Amino acid sequence: MRDTQLTESNQPSEPPKTSNGIAELAGGWTLADAEEFEHNTAELSRIDPEMWR
Repeated sequence: MRDTQLTESNQPSEPPKTSNGIAELAGGWTLADAEEFEHNTAELSRIDPEMWR
């Protein structure tokens, strides 16, 4: 058990969580933000059959 600390009950604890800061930079979306994005980009998912002839 290398790099594992034991708790008071002598059970291994989880390794410490690390962060590279991306979560702070990325922020987050509300449900309304996600729905608006999906609505505004729906046309980008449409396949144009004429292009594939």
